[in-house]
Amino acid sequence: MNEIKEQYALQHGSFLVVKRVDLQEESEGACWDFLNQANLFVSQKLLIIENSFFSQSFKKEILKNITSLSQGQDILVFLEYKDIKSNDPFFLALKEKGKAQLFTSLSGVKLKNWVQDCFKQLDSYINEEAQKKLLEYTNSQTWALSNEIRKLSAFSSSITSKEIELLVRPKPEAEIFKTIDSFFANSKKAALKELQKHLDIGESPFYLLSMLSYQIRNLLVVKIATERQDLTFQELGIHPFVFKKLTALSRSFSLVKLKGIFQNIFWTELQIKTGQNSPENALRQLLVMV
Repeated sequence: MNEIKEQYALQHGSFLVVKRVDLQEESEGACWDFLNQANLFVSQKLLIIENSFFSQSFKKEILKNITSLSQGQDILVFLEYKDIKSNDPFFLALKEKGKAQLFTSLSGVKLKNWVQDCFKQLDSYINEEAQKKLLEYTNSQTWALSNEIRKLSAFSSSITSKEIELLVRPKPEAEIFKTIDSFFANSKKAALKELQKHLDIGESPFYLLSMLSYQIRNLLVVKIATERQDLTFQELGIHPFVFKKLTALSRSFSLVKLKGIFQNIFWTELQIKTGQNSPENALRQLLVMV
């Protein structure tokens, strides 16, 4: 969607002909103002509307004017992140007047095949062990994978784990997950070993604590959401890979236990900031407190 927006603006020589509106953050008036705004340079504008299903009043207004909108010059794109019922009247009306396309997150065999195809298109090859490491380093995010695949293919036509370790820097979230996995598995030795890896490469203890705090906070949110069973990873704003990982972890802990861990993080941060303990020692003590 970002590429479409940029290409459209480039084609028409101005970003004034393109607008992106999220109806969870802006009023529907921003859409109508843009569509009704006269432009001296171009007659066809591009309006990208996110979370339109969130606004009942906007849906009614679109349905009332859908014939004239579909026959007009402007292009309207409705972008949704949550699942839509196939029999939803609004969805059916949009589908009848335009085109609909579903983009699902790649995982499992489909993701592996996609990675292999990407390398093949660039006349290169990656072995299974290296592919596993690449997915781990990038959190299986296709955008990050695409960039790394181009970089690796430019370096060599045959990719092994050696090239991955040399050229791809693991995302902090991926490495932090290893520490968190050990943390929650109550494997103190493994958790301390993973922590030391971070410290050895010069990562700030404050950064590590903030990342740990961030992930624990996400875990709390996911725990509450799964118990309520009324929120999806799109609505929570959490990447599907992260959501899946946190959901699995949350099953091993009660909400009370997770709140206690989060409180321990707070006291660890307080100790560091008040000079009661060194950052490194405070982190080590935190990891063995579970």
